[in-house]
Amino acid sequence: MKEIGEDFEKKCREEGSISCILFDGRIDMTNVIMEAEGSEQSYMGKIKEEHYSVANLDINPNFNCICVGPPLIKLPDEVIQDLSTDQHYGYKIVCAVREGVLPAKLALLEIGPVNHSRWLTTANRFLRLWVSKHGLRGKNLKNLQLIVEFIIGVYYPCWFNAKVKHCWIKGPRHILFQLDCLKSQKKEVLDLVMPTVRRSAWYAHSEMLIQALLCSEDQKDRINGVEKILTIRGEGDPNSQLGDSSVRMRKTPEINTEATSINDLISWSDGVLEPPLTCSLSTLEVKGFINSPMKVPNWPCHTQSIERVVKMVTEASAKYYSQEKRDGAIRAQEASK
Repeated sequence: MKEIGEDFEKKCREEGSISCILFDGRIDMTNVIMEAEGSEQSYMGKIKEEHYSVANLDINPNFNCICVGPPLIKLPDEVIQDLSTDQHYGYKIVCAVREGVLPAKLALLEIGPVNHSRWLTTANRFLRLWVSKHGLRGKNLKNLQLIVEFIIGVYYPCWFNAKVKHCWIKGPRHILFQLDCLKSQKKEVLDLVMPTVRRSAWYAHSEMLIQALLCSEDQKDRINGVEKILTIRGEGDPNSQLGDSSVRMRKTPEINTEATSINDLISWSDGVLEPPLTCSLSTLEVKGFINSPMKVPNWPCHTQSIERVVKMVTEASAKYYSQEKRDGAIRAQEASK
Protein backbone atom coordinates (compact mmCIF):
# COMPACT_ATOMS: atom_id res chain seq x y z
CA MET A 1 0.00 0.00 0.00
CA LYS A 2 1.26 3.45 -0.84
CA GLU A 3 2.52 5.57 2.04
CA ILE A 4 0.15 8.26 3.31
CA GLY A 5 2.20 11.42 3.69
CA GLU A 6 1.84 15.05 4.59
CA ASP A 7 0.36 15.90 1.20
CA PHE A 8 -2.70 13.83 2.09
CA GLU A 9 -3.14 15.72 5.35
CA LYS A 10 -2.89 19.02 3.51
CA LYS A 11 -5.40 17.86 0.94
CA CYS A 12 -7.89 16.63 3.53
CA ARG A 13 -7.70 19.85 5.51
CA GLU A 14 -7.91 22.09 2.42
CA GLU A 15 -10.96 20.21 1.15
CA GLY A 16 -12.65 20.50 4.54
CA SER A 17 -12.64 16.79 5.34
CA ILE A 18 -11.48 17.66 8.86
CA SER A 19 -13.29 20.28 10.90
CA CYS A 20 -13.60 21.13 14.60
CA ILE A 21 -16.24 19.19 16.55
CA LEU A 22 -15.73 21.29 19.69
CA PHE A 23 -16.29 24.57 17.83
CA ASP A 24 -19.60 23.29 16.47
CA GLY A 25 -20.76 22.60 20.03
CA ARG A 26 -19.85 26.12 21.11
CA ILE A 27 -22.03 27.58 18.35
CA ASP A 28 -24.99 25.46 19.49
CA MET A 29 -24.62 26.60 23.09
CA THR A 30 -24.36 30.24 22.01
CA ASN A 31 -27.69 29.99 20.19
CA VAL A 32 -29.42 28.43 23.21
CA ILE A 33 -28.04 31.02 25.64
CA MET A 34 -28.91 33.98 23.42
CA GLU A 35 -32.46 32.75 22.87
CA ALA A 36 -33.03 31.79 26.51
CA GLU A 37 -31.82 35.18 27.70
CA GLY A 38 -34.43 36.59 25.35
CA SER A 39 -34.92 39.71 23.35
CA GLU A 40 -36.76 41.30 26.28
CA GLN A 41 -34.22 43.26 28.27
CA SER A 42 -35.77 42.35 31.64
CA TYR A 43 -35.13 38.63 31.15
CA MET A 44 -31.67 39.11 29.72
CA GLY A 45 -30.75 41.55 32.49
CA LYS A 46 -31.84 39.30 35.35
CA ILE A 47 -30.15 36.11 34.15
CA LYS A 48 -27.02 37.98 33.09
CA GLU A 49 -26.88 39.78 36.43
CA GLU A 50 -27.01 36.48 38.35
CA HIS A 51 -24.56 34.87 35.90
CA TYR A 52 -21.99 37.60 36.48
CA SER A 53 -22.27 37.47 40.28
CA VAL A 54 -22.64 33.70 40.66
CA ALA A 55 -19.38 33.31 42.63
CA ASN A 56 -20.91 35.38 45.43
CA LEU A 57 -24.08 33.29 45.75
CA ASP A 58 -24.57 30.69 48.48
CA ILE A 59 -25.05 27.04 47.54
CA ASN A 60 -28.62 25.76 47.58
CA PRO A 61 -28.47 22.30 49.22
CA ASN A 62 -31.93 21.50 47.82
CA PHE A 63 -31.34 22.32 44.14
CA ASN A 64 -33.26 20.24 41.61
CA CYS A 65 -31.24 17.54 39.87
CA ILE A 66 -31.30 17.40 36.06
CA CYS A 67 -30.71 14.04 34.39
CA VAL A 68 -31.53 14.73 30.74
CA GLY A 69 -29.41 13.12 28.05
CA PRO A 70 -26.67 10.52 28.51
CA PRO A 71 -24.25 10.59 31.46
CA LEU A 72 -20.72 11.83 30.83
CA ILE A 73 -18.25 9.34 29.40
CA LYS A 74 -16.54 7.55 32.30
CA LEU A 75 -13.09 8.91 33.12
CA PRO A 76 -10.64 7.42 35.66
CA ASP A 77 -9.99 9.59 38.73
CA GLU A 78 -6.36 10.15 37.72
CA VAL A 79 -7.49 11.50 34.33
CA ILE A 80 -10.07 13.79 35.95
CA GLN A 81 -7.43 15.21 38.28
CA ASP A 82 -5.16 15.90 35.30
CA LEU A 83 -7.80 17.91 33.41
CA SER A 84 -7.55 21.66 32.98
CA THR A 85 -9.28 23.72 35.68
CA ASP A 86 -12.36 24.44 33.55
CA GLN A 87 -12.72 20.85 32.34
CA HIS A 88 -12.20 19.42 35.85
CA TYR A 89 -14.83 21.74 37.32
CA GLY A 90 -17.20 21.09 34.42
CA TYR A 91 -16.93 17.30 34.69
CA LYS A 92 -17.49 17.35 38.44
CA ILE A 93 -20.40 19.80 38.50
CA VAL A 94 -22.24 18.03 35.67
CA CYS A 95 -22.06 14.81 37.70
CA ALA A 96 -23.23 16.73 40.78
CA VAL A 97 -26.23 18.29 39.00
CA ARG A 98 -27.25 14.89 37.63
CA GLU A 99 -27.02 13.32 41.10
CA GLY A 100 -28.61 16.24 42.96
CA VAL A 101 -25.75 16.49 45.45
CA LEU A 102 -22.88 19.01 45.35
CA PRO A 103 -19.73 17.73 47.14
CA ALA A 104 -18.33 20.13 49.75
CA LYS A 105 -14.94 20.29 48.00
CA LEU A 106 -16.56 21.27 44.71
CA ALA A 107 -18.57 24.01 46.40
CA LEU A 108 -15.31 25.55 47.64
CA LEU A 109 -13.62 25.60 44.22
CA GLU A 110 -13.28 29.00 42.61
CA ILE A 111 -14.97 29.40 39.26
CA GLY A 112 -13.37 31.26 36.36
CA PRO A 113 -14.30 34.88 35.58
CA VAL A 114 -16.82 35.81 32.90
CA ASN A 115 -15.13 35.49 29.51
CA HIS A 116 -17.29 34.90 26.45
CA SER A 117 -14.35 33.45 24.51
CA ARG A 118 -14.00 30.70 27.15
CA TRP A 119 -17.13 28.66 26.65
CA LEU A 120 -16.35 26.06 29.28
CA THR A 121 -16.19 28.84 31.88
CA THR A 122 -19.49 30.22 30.60
CA ALA A 123 -21.12 26.77 30.85
CA ASN A 124 -19.66 26.23 34.32
CA ARG A 125 -21.03 29.52 35.58
CA PHE A 126 -24.55 28.61 34.45
CA LEU A 127 -24.28 25.26 36.24
CA ARG A 128 -22.96 27.01 39.36
CA LEU A 129 -25.93 29.38 39.13
CA TRP A 130 -28.32 26.42 39.00
CA VAL A 131 -27.01 24.96 42.30
CA SER A 132 -27.06 28.37 44.00
CA LYS A 133 -29.67 30.40 45.86
CA HIS A 134 -30.29 32.54 42.80
CA GLY A 135 -33.83 33.72 43.46
CA LEU A 136 -34.94 33.39 39.83
CA ARG A 137 -38.64 32.76 39.28
CA GLY A 138 -41.15 32.36 36.47
CA LYS A 139 -39.81 32.74 32.95
CA ASN A 140 -36.32 33.60 34.20
CA LEU A 141 -36.14 30.23 35.96
CA LYS A 142 -37.55 28.43 32.93
CA ASN A 143 -34.95 30.06 30.67
CA LEU A 144 -32.15 29.12 33.04
CA GLN A 145 -33.40 25.54 33.09
CA LEU A 146 -33.38 25.42 29.27
CA ILE A 147 -29.73 26.49 29.27
CA VAL A 148 -28.72 24.05 32.02
CA GLU A 149 -30.57 21.14 30.39
CA PHE A 150 -28.71 21.79 27.15
CA ILE A 151 -25.34 21.98 28.92
CA ILE A 152 -26.03 18.82 30.94
CA GLY A 153 -27.67 16.81 28.17
CA VAL A 154 -25.80 17.88 25.04
CA TYR A 155 -22.89 20.29 25.39
CA TYR A 156 -20.75 18.55 27.99
CA PRO A 157 -21.48 14.94 26.92
CA CYS A 158 -20.47 15.85 23.35
CA TRP A 159 -17.43 17.82 24.59
CA PHE A 160 -15.92 14.98 26.62
CA ASN A 161 -16.90 12.39 24.02
CA ALA A 162 -14.90 14.32 21.41
CA LYS A 163 -11.98 14.85 23.80
CA VAL A 164 -11.73 11.12 24.59
CA LYS A 165 -12.53 9.81 21.10
CA HIS A 166 -10.55 12.52 19.36
CA CYS A 167 -9.47 10.86 16.12
CA TRP A 168 -10.98 12.40 12.98
CA ILE A 169 -12.30 8.99 11.97
CA LYS A 170 -14.77 9.27 14.86
CA GLY A 171 -16.28 12.45 13.35
CA PRO A 172 -19.38 10.79 11.80
CA ARG A 173 -20.07 8.92 15.03
CA HIS A 174 -19.85 12.19 16.96
CA ILE A 175 -22.66 13.52 14.75
CA LEU A 176 -24.77 10.47 15.58
CA PHE A 177 -23.99 10.91 19.28
CA GLN A 178 -24.97 14.58 19.14
CA LEU A 179 -28.26 13.75 17.40
CA ASP A 180 -28.99 11.15 20.07
CA CYS A 181 -28.24 13.68 22.84
CA LEU A 182 -30.55 16.25 21.25
CA LYS A 183 -33.51 13.88 21.56
CA SER A 184 -33.59 14.77 25.26
CA GLN A 185 -34.14 18.49 24.57
CA LYS A 186 -37.35 20.50 24.39
CA LYS A 187 -38.80 21.56 21.05
CA GLU A 188 -37.79 25.21 21.42
CA VAL A 189 -34.16 24.15 21.87
CA LEU A 190 -34.30 21.78 18.89
CA ASP A 191 -35.72 24.56 16.73
CA LEU A 192 -32.71 26.70 17.66
CA VAL A 193 -29.97 24.11 17.40
CA MET A 194 -30.97 21.87 14.49
CA PRO A 195 -30.26 24.45 11.74
CA THR A 196 -26.71 24.81 13.10
CA VAL A 197 -26.28 21.04 13.38
CA ARG A 198 -27.33 20.66 9.75
CA ARG A 199 -25.05 23.45 8.52
CA SER A 200 -22.00 22.16 10.39
CA ALA A 201 -22.33 18.46 9.51
CA TRP A 202 -19.03 18.36 7.61
CA TYR A 203 -18.25 14.92 8.98
CA ALA A 204 -21.39 13.62 7.24
CA HIS A 205 -19.82 13.99 3.77
CA SER A 206 -19.98 10.68 1.95
CA GLU A 207 -16.19 10.37 1.80
CA MET A 208 -15.94 10.80 5.59
CA LEU A 209 -18.65 8.22 6.21
CA ILE A 210 -16.98 5.70 3.90
CA GLN A 211 -13.61 6.39 5.53
CA ALA A 212 -15.12 5.71 8.96
CA LEU A 213 -16.57 2.43 7.68
CA LEU A 214 -13.21 1.32 6.25
CA CYS A 215 -11.49 2.00 9.60
CA SER A 216 -14.14 0.23 11.67
CA GLU A 217 -13.29 -2.84 13.74
CA ASP A 218 -16.59 -4.33 12.58
CA GLN A 219 -16.11 -6.32 9.37
CA LYS A 220 -19.69 -5.65 8.29
CA ASP A 221 -18.93 -1.93 8.31
CA ARG A 222 -15.77 -2.47 6.26
CA ILE A 223 -17.61 -4.60 3.71
CA ASN A 224 -20.22 -1.86 3.43
CA GLY A 225 -17.49 0.75 2.88
CA VAL A 226 -15.68 -1.30 0.25
CA GLU A 227 -18.92 -1.99 -1.62
CA LYS A 228 -19.69 1.72 -1.75
CA ILE A 229 -16.26 2.46 -3.26
CA LEU A 230 -16.69 -0.32 -5.83
CA THR A 231 -20.06 1.16 -6.78
CA ILE A 232 -18.49 4.61 -7.20
CA ARG A 233 -15.61 3.31 -9.34
CA GLY A 234 -17.64 0.96 -11.53
CA GLU A 235 -16.05 -1.67 -13.75
CA GLY A 236 -12.28 -1.79 -14.25
CA ASP A 237 -9.07 -3.74 -13.79
CA PRO A 238 -8.80 -4.22 -9.98
CA ASN A 239 -5.00 -4.19 -10.21
CA SER A 240 -4.74 -0.77 -11.89
CA GLN A 241 -8.07 0.98 -11.32
CA LEU A 242 -7.75 4.05 -9.06
CA GLY A 243 -10.22 6.50 -7.59
CA ASP A 244 -11.12 9.96 -8.87
CA SER A 245 -8.70 12.43 -7.26
CA SER A 246 -9.92 15.53 -9.09
CA VAL A 247 -10.96 18.71 -7.26
CA ARG A 248 -14.29 18.33 -5.50
CA MET A 249 -17.03 20.82 -4.75
CA ARG A 250 -17.69 21.03 -1.02
CA LYS A 251 -21.33 21.19 -0.03
CA THR A 252 -22.66 20.24 3.38
CA PRO A 253 -24.90 17.20 2.88
CA GLU A 254 -28.49 17.05 4.07
CA ILE A 255 -28.49 14.77 7.11
CA ASN A 256 -31.18 12.52 8.49
CA THR A 257 -31.63 13.79 12.05
CA GLU A 258 -33.34 10.52 13.03
CA ALA A 259 -30.34 8.42 11.94
CA THR A 260 -28.93 5.84 14.33
CA SER A 261 -26.15 4.49 12.08
CA ILE A 262 -23.62 5.83 9.59
CA ASN A 263 -25.48 4.17 6.73
CA ASP A 264 -28.68 6.07 7.58
CA LEU A 265 -27.06 9.49 8.09
CA ILE A 266 -27.33 10.68 4.47
CA SER A 267 -28.93 9.75 1.17
CA TRP A 268 -26.55 7.65 -0.95
CA SER A 269 -28.49 8.19 -4.17
CA ASP A 270 -26.30 10.89 -5.74
CA GLY A 271 -23.16 12.97 -5.25
CA VAL A 272 -21.35 10.15 -3.45
CA LEU A 273 -17.55 10.45 -3.38
CA GLU A 274 -14.88 8.12 -2.11
CA PRO A 275 -12.34 9.19 0.54
CA PRO A 276 -9.28 11.15 -0.66
CA LEU A 277 -7.02 8.63 1.10
CA THR A 278 -8.27 5.72 -1.02
CA CYS A 279 -8.17 7.45 -4.41
CA SER A 280 -4.50 6.54 -4.92
CA LEU A 281 -5.13 2.89 -4.02
CA SER A 282 -6.01 0.22 -6.54
CA THR A 283 -9.37 -1.51 -6.31
CA LEU A 284 -7.55 -4.67 -5.24
CA GLU A 285 -5.91 -2.79 -2.36
CA VAL A 286 -9.27 -1.33 -1.34
CA LYS A 287 -10.78 -4.83 -1.23
CA GLY A 288 -8.05 -5.75 1.24
CA PHE A 289 -9.78 -3.63 3.89
CA ILE A 290 -12.49 -6.27 4.13
CA ASN A 291 -10.07 -8.42 6.11
CA SER A 292 -8.43 -5.71 8.23
CA PRO A 293 -9.24 -2.07 9.09
CA MET A 294 -7.59 0.69 7.09
CA LYS A 295 -4.84 2.45 9.05
CA VAL A 296 -4.80 6.24 8.85
CA PRO A 297 -2.93 9.08 10.63
CA ASN A 298 -4.33 9.97 14.05
CA TRP A 299 -5.40 13.51 13.18
CA PRO A 300 -7.71 15.14 15.76
CA CYS A 301 -11.38 15.87 15.10
CA HIS A 302 -10.96 19.23 16.85
CA THR A 303 -8.44 22.08 16.54
CA GLN A 304 -8.13 22.95 20.22
CA SER A 305 -4.49 21.89 20.51
CA ILE A 306 -3.60 23.99 17.46
CA GLU A 307 -5.47 27.00 18.87
CA ARG A 308 -3.53 26.62 22.12
CA VAL A 309 -0.18 26.60 20.31
CA VAL A 310 -1.13 29.64 18.20
CA LYS A 311 -2.10 31.51 21.38
CA MET A 312 1.19 30.56 23.04
CA VAL A 313 3.31 31.69 20.07
CA THR A 314 1.33 34.94 19.76
CA GLU A 315 1.87 35.79 23.43
CA ALA A 316 5.59 34.98 23.20
CA SER A 317 5.95 37.13 20.06
CA ALA A 318 4.42 40.09 21.88
CA LYS A 319 6.90 39.79 24.76
CA TYR A 320 10.17 38.79 23.06
CA TYR A 321 11.88 40.16 19.95
CA SER A 322 14.35 37.45 18.92
CA GLN A 323 13.39 33.98 17.77
CA GLU A 324 15.77 32.44 20.32
CA LYS A 325 14.09 34.21 23.25
CA ARG A 326 10.62 33.31 22.00
CA ASP A 327 11.63 29.69 21.61
CA GLY A 328 13.19 29.65 25.07
CA ALA A 329 10.12 31.20 26.68
CA ILE A 330 7.77 28.70 25.03
CA ARG A 331 9.94 25.74 26.03
CA ALA A 332 10.17 27.01 29.60
CA GLN A 333 6.40 27.43 29.75
CA GLU A 334 5.84 23.89 28.52
CA ALA A 335 8.45 22.44 30.88
CA SER A 336 6.77 24.09 33.87
CA LYS A 337 3.44 22.33 33.24
